[in-house]
Amino acid sequence: MRLLTTLLAVAASALFADSPPAGFTPLFNGQDLAGWHGYNPHLVAKLTGEKKDAMLQKMRDEFSQHWSVKDGELINPGSGAYATTDKEYGDFELRLEYNMAPLGDSGVYLRGVPQVQIWDPANPKEVKNSAQLGSGALWNNTKGAAGKDPLVLADMAPGEWNTLRVVMTGARVSVWLNGKHLGKQPYGYTSFQYDLTPYLKPGNNMLAVRVNVQQPCSRWYSGAGIYRHVRLAITDTVHIVPWGTYVTTPEIADTAATVRVR
Repeated sequence: MRLLTTLLAVAASALFADSPPAGFTPLFNGQDLAGWHGYNPHLVAKLTGEKKDAMLQKMRDEFSQHWSVKDGELINPGSGAYATTDKEYGDFELRLEYNMAPLGDSGVYLRGVPQVQIWDPANPKEVKNSAQLGSGALWNNTKGAAGKDPLVLADMAPGEWNTLRVVMTGARVSVWLNGKHLGKQPYGYTSFQYDLTPYLKPGNNMLAVRVNVQQPCSRWYSGAGIYRHVRLAITDTVHIVPWGTYVTTPEIADTAATVRVR
């Protein structure tokens, strides 16, 4: 996998670059362009042989003309090939921050093909492409497919920093923008729940539950549907969450046992 970023008038910085959490590796050192090169898959898609090699080298040679580092930020004015990691990755979790100029149009390519769309939702020229729905969608998905449009509008105003989190496992991608994402349940044989409180607004609210079938499916049955109850639970502020109580027996002997209820 190669991580590519196509950024229009944007500054980006890797989260936790100085001290990443356990299991994370910083992609950007905050000082220079080490570990990155220029690459645009669209420019070489139809090229072969020497012409392709020449274009690949040209993008690498011109990379530093379009990308720069200032005050610990990776900056691009909206020109040149995409900033691409030298190292390739398999399954991963990516966390980054970006700050976009007004009317910006950008994205993060994952393994060269899926693109997490980043743009200014207020750009009137992109209304036809549903920019008003916000950033974080998978732009290359077909119209109407899951992930083509973001679940919520979570963008900060142009000039403010956004936090982007991307988890890619196999061909499946989940995206969080500024911490907003209800979630998904890829395994349909277990119960699950989501707290809707942060997303509710005064007046009418619409809740949609969708089943998205992706092949290959699990087990022997490849169909899909909602076969069990879907319930909306209203609780007091102080309450016991579902599955919040349980009983354990940490100590068991022939004549006695310790029972712990939580």
